[in-house]
Amino acid sequence: MSVRERSADSGTDAGKLRRSYMECFLADHCNLSCAHCSHASPYMAPSTPDPEEFARDLASLAGVLHTGRLRLLGGEPLLNRDILEFVRAIRASGICDQIGLSTNGVLLDRVAPELFDEIDYLDVSLYPGTKPDADTIARTAEQIGQGHGLRLNVFRKPEFRFQSLDFPIASDETVRRIYQACKMAHGGWDMFHDGCHTFHEGWYYRCNRPVYSRRYLHRRGVPPDTIPDFAHVDGVPLHEPGLRERLGAYLLSEEPLRSCRFCVG
Repeated sequence: MSVRERSADSGTDAGKLRRSYMECFLADHCNLSCAHCSHASPYMAPSTPDPEEFARDLASLAGVLHTGRLRLLGGEPLLNRDILEFVRAIRASGICDQIGLSTNGVLLDRVAPELFDEIDYLDVSLYPGTKPDADTIARTAEQIGQGHGLRLNVFRKPEFRFQSLDFPIASDETVRRIYQACKMAHGGWDMFHDGCHTFHEGWYYRCNRPVYSRRYLHRRGVPPDTIPDFAHVDGVPLHEPGLRERLGAYLLSEEPLRSCRFCVG
């Protein structure tokens, strides 16, 4: 039985909360500096998760929640030299049925082949002006997908979505409408995508805004004493009693996050 088959066949998720899709970030930084990066990577210092803390978060979350897909992102996740260790920890936790990797592809030809035997699908975003160029990266990705039996999705990204604001939206009603329509919080890209929920440094979030917005705003010159501590007001702590009940209520909440006030969805 393969690694992928063992994961799909392991344990039971009876009584657990269910998600179709989740994300986690294996690097805050990136090897590109894209304008309007949705993760604000050009403003982030180089950083990767602590493996032991990551494993504790996984164990706590996997005890109360199961997701169909868990996708690894950054920044650029291939900048994390311990990426294989993280993937194996995810697989061992049983938190998901499938593990995906999302990358800009620039480093694909330098990755240890073992990584691609441990994941289920590969998403490659192609940007203009990269070295190697987009067509070369696409060919490399196709070879990897075929060679390792991966489902491959290639996305050409000639344009960027504008999301982050340097100032708060004043109108509560505007914030609420943006939140209600937000695909990052609620999904809607396809029938298998129910939002970009994530966990980070001991907390669960309905999107990545709480993780990165405070640092982004600080780097953009917003006075720190005027910026809420989004990471500790917009999520659910993973290591306190009653996690399933607290997380269940959070998932059902219709209240926008504090960080939504600095985002256009």
